[in-house]
Amino acid sequence: MDLSVTCLGALRFGPASGYALRERINTWFGHFRTVSVGSLYPVLGKLTAKGLVEIEGDRSASLDRRIHRITEAGLSTFRGAMVALPPDEKIESNFLASMFFADVLDPEDARAKVDERLGMLQAEIRALLALQNPEMSEGQRLSVRYALVVRRAAVEFLRGEGQALMSEIHRRSI
Repeated sequence: MDLSVTCLGALRFGPASGYALRERINTWFGHFRTVSVGSLYPVLGKLTAKGLVEIEGDRSASLDRRIHRITEAGLSTFRGAMVALPPDEKIESNFLASMFFADVLDPEDARAKVDERLGMLQAEIRALLALQNPEMSEGQRLSVRYALVVRRAAVEFLRGEGQALMSEIHRRSI
């Protein structure tokens, strides 16, 4: 999902400073999207210039203190983007890239990568469980539950296939 659409979606939940918006995106949407400060403020500037977001109060306040609010035009644009959003998933994974080329790794390095990924997945599962609350919409619950299922399946897969990979790498290094 495009970062501008993500910002509009996050602002649907209420006005926010750039800092609060970044935290909202990285916490609430972290299972499918994150944002850095360096990419957030230019997008907010473009959304404001297009009239999709407006700044409440002091427009001369520092970037991290300006309060942004979605406009009716922004809400309409967001709805249209949700309708047009294809159901595909794009995965960009440094872990999968390193496993693709695991044949160049020492067994200890490959094991460390698998163990590190397992730890990250378990931390992501804990964060997703902490997101769940009774006020969530059905769509929000589905999104979080789907992310939980995917991460739990990845943990189970890595515990089995990770062992198989380690055995193969160890056999090859002998």
